[in-house]
Order: sequence, then C-alpha cells, then structure tokens
Amino acid sequence: MSKLNLGCGELVRSGFINVDERQLPGVDKIVDIGGRLPWVDGMFDYVLAEDVLEHFPLARTGEVLTEWVRVLAQRGTIELFVPNVRKHIDMLLKGECSMTRFSQLLYGGQDYPGNFHYRCFDMDSIKEVMNKCGLIARKVKEEGRGIRAWGEKL
Repeated sequence: MSKLNLGCGELVRSGFINVDERQLPGVDKIVDIGGRLPWVDGMFDYVLAEDVLEHFPLARTGEVLTEWVRVLAQRGTIELFVPNVRKHIDMLLKGECSMTRFSQLLYGGQDYPGNFHYRCFDMDSIKEVMNKCGLIARKVKEEGRGIRAWGEKL
C-alpha cells in the first residue's frame, strides 16, 4: 500500500512518504502541498493530512483538497484531521481555555511562516467540502479538540 503524509511537520509516520514545506527531521520530500503535487494521478492508496487543511484560504480549500484527491487511487482513502471550531468555542465559554489559547487554536501558533489558520470547520462543513471534492465521507467523528474524517474516492 502506498501512503502519503501531507504537511507532516514533525509528525512523521513510518510506512508513509512524509511531506512538508520545511526541511525537518524525517521529512522525505519538500513540497508546497497547496500547489500541484509532484505525483501522478491515483498513485496513493492512502493520504493523511492532519492539522493542514485549515492553513489554506477559504476560497482555495476545495482546490487544494481536489489536488490531494487527484493523487489518491480510486477506492483510496483520505484521512483528514481539522480543528473543531464548535469545540473551541465551547471550551472558551466554559472557561476551559484562556483567550490567548483560544486565539492559538483558532488562528494557529503563528511561530513560523505558514503556521496560521485561514478557516474553521465543524462536522457539517468538513463533510461538505469532502463531498464537493470527489470524496464520499465514510466516517466523521469528534476527536479531542478536532474532527477526524475519512473519505473514499469513488
């Protein structure tokens, strides 16, 4: 099985081609994952993108995800993890996080270029963007501070 880990940062995974825009330990390939990916159509059986999709402008989210789907094989799976804005708001209102922490969750850490968020997701919006980009949302669940979603390319 061929597997791709897009925007891996420091979370490199064994058995995956680990891709990031920064040269970090364990990164196999330096790629701007917001542009055209350097692989042929349908090359990967599994694509993982954790804490990545929110880093693209709202107007480009569909375009970026569609490119990731392009390199996914038919019947292949894409796994996304995105921040859950409803969870973050709930945490703030319940006093479970400070305004500073809420700002970091909402807008990104902002400690290096590219580490900022352009958009928010909830359960419905991640399903919607997946469906618009050629995926069937097979499973979507809340997980900690975020949403984990698996889609299949048909």
